[in-house]
Amino acid sequence: MDVFAISTRAGQRIRLTLLARTVSSLATELLDASGNPLYPDARLTYRSLEFRDLGSQEAATWFVKVRAEERNAGAYTYHLEALDRDLHGDTPTTASLIELPSAPFPGLVDFFRDRDFFTFHTAPGQGFRFSCESPALAMVLMDGAGVEVEQQAYWGEHSVGRVNAAASTWVVGIWRNNYGSGSTVDTQCQLDDLGLDEHANVPAGATPLEIGVPMSVRFQGSNDVDVFAFSATAGHIYDLGLTPSSHWRRIRFTDVDGNILRETFGSRLLHQAASTGTYYVQVLEDRAWGGDFQVRVDDLGLDDHGGRSEPTLVAVGETATGFLHGEEDRDAMAVPIEADGIYRLTCRPDCIVLGSGFDPVLMQPVSAGVWEFQSERGIVVPIFVLYSKAIPTTFTFLVERIGTDDYGDDDAHATPLTFPVSTSGVFELPGDYDVFSVELEAGRTYFSESNMVVSVVGPNGVGINVIYEGATKPRYFTTAVAGRHRVTLFTYEPGRTASWQWSLR
Repeated sequence: MDVFAISTRAGQRIRLTLLARTVSSLATELLDASGNPLYPDARLTYRSLEFRDLGSQEAATWFVKVRAEERNAGAYTYHLEALDRDLHGDTPTTASLIELPSAPFPGLVDFFRDRDFFTFHTAPGQGFRFSCESPALAMVLMDGAGVEVEQQAYWGEHSVGRVNAAASTWVVGIWRNNYGSGSTVDTQCQLDDLGLDEHANVPAGATPLEIGVPMSVRFQGSNDVDVFAFSATAGHIYDLGLTPSSHWRRIRFTDVDGNILRETFGSRLLHQAASTGTYYVQVLEDRAWGGDFQVRVDDLGLDDHGGRSEPTLVAVGETATGFLHGEEDRDAMAVPIEADGIYRLTCRPDCIVLGSGFDPVLMQPVSAGVWEFQSERGIVVPIFVLYSKAIPTTFTFLVERIGTDDYGDDDAHATPLTFPVSTSGVFELPGDYDVFSVELEAGRTYFSESNMVVSVVGPNGVGINVIYEGATKPRYFTTAVAGRHRVTLFTYEPGRTASWQWSLR
């Protein structure tokens, strides 16, 4: 084993290259002055090893241990060369002074533990962005007192910036992050002047917004907040939009008392004003700060449709349109129908239809945005309540009659039959019932045959047991009192439609 000692001056960089000659391969270890192992960027091949850009911020001594792998003997050569000195100061007190704004300048992290610092000054309310092209850099921003205010240590996040109400001195430090390869990062950096903060950061002094008129906005730093005020009318819906759109922004609606009414990440927010007065729009965050965008508030007027207590009357065959502005928005449609009708309801593109609530209407989903339904118990003005999770969204609503129910579905609409009975029909929708009334004598046994379930209720309202004794024998029941008996046919089997037959003898 051979050991070499190498001394460097403060900020000096060196390169050590080892090349195997007659030895098959080399192994090496780098130690600091105390004998502790270090791991700068080492590139090992079968025949050579190179330590590139060794150095430190202070004067230092390095030790290199070299040995042949697998105890092989042989010759090797080494080459030691001095590189350029560090371009920039390595501490906040020795930071390189740059002017705001600056043209692009080299940012060179020269060796494994190199830190480069820069300092500059801003006027009151003046924003800036300090950025470097390489994503392999970590970056810290400090104020004039050396207090850290922002740090970017991840791959791809390579800019910092602030805005301060007072004149300020700033210090930026850069170094190689843990996601890059190599000890040297050679890049271009730049300091941009983002101008003076043009909008207040709090509701006091908020910039007035005129309805329908866009306002230009720029975040002068990652800590910037811009607040706007507008006048609203009770019951009106207001549409806040930021263009160009970005899902990295955070926006908030508040009232004059500072209560948060709505908040979201994105570039659009809608709110219905509960009372007439002043409301505030706060743009709180923008990951793409430093660029220009516009904020605009539009008055969409009153809600186009009421809720269940104030539904919109829509005729069968009439197409209604609407706008769902929030997750809590519910638009109700009342549709007069005929008791024996089969109907198709279409609501697109993103409607969710809450049946008819307390109105007994049998609904069956057919496909996305399409249902088929029929009235139950003679309800002829069902109310359908619409909402959407994909808000804001517009919708179209249409109810069409597509058929007729062959028999009534309840006591009031039971179809009268004469004994003996032999009839057939169709369940137009799953869950459909067909109800009949038939005059029967007391104390007599009747035989019922059907491919569906049959239930019988006597004139006194008491159910009669229909007895089953096997697949080859007809079901039968015995009546207790004479009079009109109610017979209901239904099925437990799934399916959109089902044909049935029934006889009674």
